[in-house]
Amino acid sequence: MPLSLSSPWWLLGFSLLPLLWWLHRFRRRTVSSPVSALFLLRRFHQPAGGGAAAAKPDPLWRLRALFTALLVMTLTAPFWERTTAPPIQVWVDDSISMYALERGTPRITLALRTLADELRQGKTTRLTLHSLARPGESLRLDTKQQQWLEQMKLWSRKPRGEPTPPVPGEWKPGTLHYLITDGADRKLNQWLLSAPLDRLIRVGQATENLALTALATRPTLSPAGRLQGLATLSNLGTKGAAGELVIEQGQKILLRRAFELSSGRELQVSFELSPLPPDGLVARIRTQDQA
Repeated sequence: MPLSLSSPWWLLGFSLLPLLWWLHRFRRRTVSSPVSALFLLRRFHQPAGGGAAAAKPDPLWRLRALFTALLVMTLTAPFWERTTAPPIQVWVDDSISMYALERGTPRITLALRTLADELRQGKTTRLTLHSLARPGESLRLDTKQQQWLEQMKLWSRKPRGEPTPPVPGEWKPGTLHYLITDGADRKLNQWLLSAPLDRLIRVGQATENLALTALATRPTLSPAGRLQGLATLSNLGTKGAAGELVIEQGQKILLRRAFELSSGRELQVSFELSPLPPDGLVARIRTQDQA
């Protein structure tokens, strides 16, 4: 790793070292010798050359020069520069809304494409995908491997549930933290206000999302020949929605049930069909703008 300086201009401080030597060069210790008459000064030894003895610098100048050099190096703030970027922890919102189609492509696919493009342009080769719906379920990847894109697609092939913001203990020091989301979950949006993220990948422009999230049916025992069912509708959008639940078989409509659902709420609709229909039932939602 190369050594870099945060404030290289402080290196000009090394120009003070010759000045310290020059100041100590003309500073020497003197000895007082009182005499009774000026002619007695002739008895003092004079150098053979007839001139003054060459002055030697004070040995303490080396200590002061060393202290000055250390001070200058401290002010430059040297540090070891990383040649590779730190690993990335990617927190993935793998809720149902992330699998809604956006321009014909699931939102989760669009987000992972954006992440892959950034990884190709950067220096990071190590990353870990974390599921926000199932804490502890993760996938470690190395972009140097050939199959890392396929592994990422396979890991994110289906939704896992409602997202839960990660707890502080899950944040590993010395790593970058990314979040992939569509902004549809209110708890996650509230957590984002104070989350120490390095990168936010937000996908999706459509804000309204009304979905049929569960459907269960079973034949009745008494009276026989009937079919009981339960459907769960979820409004993941920002506005209230109204429409009807339609259950059909081929071109034949077996049930229509109108509903109104506020933003962020779920609605369970129970129904019963008689006589017992054969296989091939289809349940869908028809909104007012599709009528």
